[in-house]
Amino acid sequence: MSKPIVLALALLLGACTTQQAAVVDLGIEKVKAANDTTAQTLIATVCGMSVGAYNRLESPLERRGVDLLCGGDGEQPVTLEGLQRYLEAQ
Repeated sequence: MSKPIVLALALLLGACTTQQAAVVDLGIEKVKAANDTTAQTLIATVCGMSVGAYNRLESPLERRGVDLLCGGDGEQPVTLEGLQRYLEAQ
């Protein structure tokens, strides 16, 4: 009589483990999605800075980082003339 109870408990514990694993996996995916959204927001924030703010960056390394992060080539800084040409081309 005790063997069926032990077997039933083992089956129940096995099912809980599978369900718990699914819940943990779902939680991990939600955390990953939230982190991806945060990263995209931070990049958009940096790339949305004004030309003046970009030109006031003190470190050339910071300017290069913004250039590379926001799709620039890292060679040519953003200038007022370049922005004007871009706006006229739109």
